[in-house]
Amino acid sequence: MRWENIIADAKHLSDDEESVLQLIEMGHTFPLRGIHVSPYWVKKAARDLENDDTLIYTTIGGEEGSSLTQVKLFELEQAIKQGAFDIGVHLNMSAFRSNIQWCKIEFLQLSNTAHEKEKCISLSVPSKIFDQKEADQISALIKQNGVDGITLSEDNINYLPTFEKLDIEIKLKTNNLTKFQHLLQQNETALMLPYVNLS
Repeated sequence: MRWENIIADAKHLSDDEESVLQLIEMGHTFPLRGIHVSPYWVKKAARDLENDDTLIYTTIGGEEGSSLTQVKLFELEQAIKQGAFDIGVHLNMSAFRSNIQWCKIEFLQLSNTAHEKEKCISLSVPSKIFDQKEADQISALIKQNGVDGITLSEDNINYLPTFEKLDIEIKLKTNNLTKFQHLLQQNETALMLPYVNLS
């Protein structure tokens, strides 16, 4: 098992104290790359894992990335202050498909803010990528704006080769145990959803 390639994730929309405590215990017990919690739990996770090498990941900006840039910047600053190492931001697909320039401005501001504090910023694609052209546009957005990583859902794994050309961390999330194990065998970083059974 490539524990260093696993980021354990709580049930992001409904993570409660019990699930967060389980993640923290996993962080103590296994040599995970990190754990992923909602912004509300970042401070507790960072405090409880202070003496471990486990990194804290979180995601801001609303599930569809539709929050205002000013709100995302505030959430980013708070997540950094509370101990997050890598902050994911959902790409606003509505803005992206309307005028990509809006997203370029937003991610440039976000990456500058994160890098000033020596933290990482990741782009999370919340929905299915339409086609190769759109994947190429997302790739260009990452490259041009200093984004450190991308999180792809199982629906977008086919576009993995497009993003592997970039010098970034690629996080893949899946609830399919076979695909999860295959990703680890390929030395990919996998975002472990709560119902993946590692036993």
